[in-house]
Amino acid sequence: MISRPHTARGEFGYMLVDAKTGETGLVEMSYRCFIYYRSTGSNYTVSSKSLDGDPCSTDYDSEMVTTNYLMGINYPASLQVRSDLESTDNRPARKVQFEKLLPKVHNVAMARQVITYTDQSNPLSIFGRWDLGYGETDYPKQVPDGSIDAKVASTDMVRSFMGLSGILDTKSSANGFWMLYGTPHVHGKPFIWRKSLWDGQTLRDVPDRLDGRFTLMPLYLR
Repeated sequence: MISRPHTARGEFGYMLVDAKTGETGLVEMSYRCFIYYRSTGSNYTVSSKSLDGDPCSTDYDSEMVTTNYLMGINYPASLQVRSDLESTDNRPARKVQFEKLLPKVHNVAMARQVITYTDQSNPLSIFGRWDLGYGETDYPKQVPDGSIDAKVASTDMVRSFMGLSGILDTKSSANGFWMLYGTPHVHGKPFIWRKSLWDGQTLRDVPDRLDGRFTLMPLYLR
């Protein structure tokens, strides 16, 4: 399962995986409806819970919820949640890119490539930047925003540390997930604050150059 951080205006989506059984799920919610998708390897079953007594539709975007994957693009898969929150898909390229790339993912290395994919001519991509002022979206066109990290893990990686006691051990050899802290490279460069439109503003607790590489994160647990 691969996803960009899955949030929209007033909505949160949480993707779930049971590393023991292989069951996958997705919870999406608005201020009045909870929608739950669940699969053990076949088509997703969808259920709903209403917070106000009115019905909640279980209709969903079949391009985002498929037998093979769940897609997170900062836009609800649930048509009900979209309607409740008047959500806008202001990163339309992400769905197209994921549809093309997700079927090719068969291992962690491929997953790392997909989750950090950036189209140089359309930086509002899976791994995207909004500061450059161009890309396939109606609005906004230029704001100091975008992807700042990426994480990748597999169920095999999760299984490897499920038996840890949780006791702090700085000498432990146990590892967790792959993580990159940094922004997408566009024309060879990440986001650099002093070269941006916002360089006159005070920079607080953020590096001037947001650059990084994938690192296998140690858990420091035994």
